[in-house]
Amino acid sequence: MADNSIRVEEQIANTWQNVELSLPFLREAISRGVPLTVVSKWYHRRAVHALRTLLPGADVFYAISWEPLYAGALVTRDNWPKSPDGRRRVIREWQETPRRVAEGSYRNAAKTDGAWH
Repeated sequence: MADNSIRVEEQIANTWQNVELSLPFLREAISRGVPLTVVSKWYHRRAVHALRTLLPGADVFYAISWEPLYAGALVTRDNWPKSPDGRRRVIREWQETPRRVAEGSYRNAAKTDGAWH
């Protein structure tokens, strides 16, 4: 019987480090044929690219997202331009990630049929 325990990495300081410190768990999942899923804020593309960069053996993985709360308000795909904190964070993320792919510090990731490759 397969071990279906949840693995938790609790020492992180940032997204890159989260993936880096989780690599043993992620490699274990790949070796067992367990699908990988990135969980992040809806606009947080760096999580997808960090996984793609640090774990090139993950040919396919999924991503699910959640809506963060800034200044007491949810920041959604619809209202982010109206939230100063949301606007700043979303614009920064969507400028930074393509820049890092272009410079080579992130590997490119493309979504096809609901999965990231």
